[in-house]
Amino acid sequence: MSHQPVSVRSSVRVTNHAQSNLAKTPREGDNRDDGTSIHSPLRRVRPATAETIIEALNDQERALVADVGRLRVVSGGQLGRLHFPSTISGKRQARRVLQHLVHQRVLTRLGRTIGGKSAGSTGFVYSLDVVGQRLLDPLSPVRRPWLPSHAFVKHAVMVAECYTQLRETEQQGAIELLDFDAEPACWRPFVDRRGAHRILKPDSFVRVGVGEFEDLWYLECDGATEDLPRIARKNQAYIGYWQTGKEAVYPKVLWVASRAGRANALAACASELPDEHQRLFAVCDLNSFVGIVTGAGEEGKQSNE
Repeated sequence: MSHQPVSVRSSVRVTNHAQSNLAKTPREGDNRDDGTSIHSPLRRVRPATAETIIEALNDQERALVADVGRLRVVSGGQLGRLHFPSTISGKRQARRVLQHLVHQRVLTRLGRTIGGKSAGSTGFVYSLDVVGQRLLDPLSPVRRPWLPSHAFVKHAVMVAECYTQLRETEQQGAIELLDFDAEPACWRPFVDRRGAHRILKPDSFVRVGVGEFEDLWYLECDGATEDLPRIARKNQAYIGYWQTGKEAVYPKVLWVASRAGRANALAACASELPDEHQRLFAVCDLNSFVGIVTGAGEEGKQSNE
């Protein structure tokens, strides 16, 4: 396995792979200004009305909607960190903008929160509503948002947290975030050694510029909801994909655990693999995630040679 440096193209920025596949929303809730409800009872938005709303969006709002489309589910706190100053006035502005986008049906606020009551409005989670879908993918059918399970939301917000931390790190000049593809844009179809058609389903694919290198990662965000035998099967899926040789430069698989104890369990699971396969994987907890990525150097570059 050799390590080949790859030149970083400084003009490249994160590509937009907007996903508009949250469908079928619940009907409950109103749109009171206290921020305690989901959104107003559903009303039809005529195409002409949607176009008027879209034309009125400013650059900041469009960038915010693009991030929601890329990640599918994002918390209000993460959107605040991504697009607004970390000041009291910036936080007020974030609340106003998000409330406005929900009212215009650009975004929908889901009936799930992260962090409990103490998180306040920053704990609300958002996805695309019908106008946001039309903005990001005008040729696809518009679908009404649906209410995902708590487990889905918790996992999706963890993926969004990885993206948020990478963007914050980029703003500090430590890395250049070149690509962040969440599901399903990051999925990889392949034929295994037995001739079976399979799909590798990472939580995200990440390409970052670190110094003179580009580091490639498949991220697996783990909230300790799956047993270790299932984790081991997922590792075998990555090994099977690696064995196809489809990737000229094979991304390293980074398991990101929600807590340190779980990271130790994931590392122990990977340690049972043969040495040749162990080096395809790395493990960290969410608190050390940025340190792993920014200190990667050769860590994330694995070829099939």
